[in-house]
Amino acid sequence: KYVDMVKTVDALYKNLESDARPQTGELNAKTDEFIQIVEDHPAQLIAFTLQKRLKQTSRAMSSVTCMILSLVIGVNLKLPRHRLNQLAFGGLLHDLGMTKVPAALLEKQGDLTPEEAEQIHMHATSSYSMIVKKLGYPEEVGQIGLQHHERWDGKGYPSGLAGKGISLAARIVSVADAFEAMVRDRPYRNSMIGYQAMRQLLNDNSRRFDSEILQVFVKSMGIYPIGSIVLLSDGSIGRVESIHSDAPLRPVLQLLVDKHGRRLSGEQSRKIDLLGEKSLFIARAISPKEANETPQ
Repeated sequence: KYVDMVKTVDALYKNLESDARPQTGELNAKTDEFIQIVEDHPAQLIAFTLQKRLKQTSRAMSSVTCMILSLVIGVNLKLPRHRLNQLAFGGLLHDLGMTKVPAALLEKQGDLTPEEAEQIHMHATSSYSMIVKKLGYPEEVGQIGLQHHERWDGKGYPSGLAGKGISLAARIVSVADAFEAMVRDRPYRNSMIGYQAMRQLLNDNSRRFDSEILQVFVKSMGIYPIGSIVLLSDGSIGRVESIHSDAPLRPVLQLLVDKHGRRLSGEQSRKIDLLGEKSLFIARAISPKEANETPQ
């Protein structure tokens, strides 16, 4: 379903780039389905998206991941279904205006000129126009596209809105979009592992993000997000399987490598709940590459 959704969003992007008449019926149906999946199976969906099971990161994949993360926050805020619906479409479509920005500019390494920065900033107003006028979605969805780069401290764009003057849905998508961007592979840097991305968000100090939204995000995802690979205090390595919202530093792990450096699989592998294993703690998060380089 995730792959099908990525393909549907990718087709929408291509239609918009070619000025073809966009078809949204399939997108609408699949988005409704995803809302239910996030409500029923949030942990599994988070793990899937963060483990990057598709071979190549695309803007469509980024959009779907942002939608999922936004919905995880929305569900934990107990938003009513109609607002979850708006949030889902906002998470999917907030960056449509990027189709108007030259690819060479998006991939540029180094600092942007003021003119180039302004060109990129225009994507927010372009997103609003495309969401509302071209695709016919409600104003509330368009506002997410327009406001997702506004900042809590009022130093964002395009309008310099601050605090709760920014719509709740846009504040949610802003957090989800930032996290997704940090863990995404980009041509000019390696992706950040989930723990590093989460720590960077927590260091925001109410400059860019609504701290209440961040708190909900951390409780939903954990300090070590589901799917993260972690090194334990005894030298063993595990993958985060689920979290305790009230004890984000003590998740449930699937043991991958034991303390003697032996890789575990099948019946050898076991789960460890750090909430009960008081003698163990997470030393640090590691990348999948580092885990794979562990001697057998």
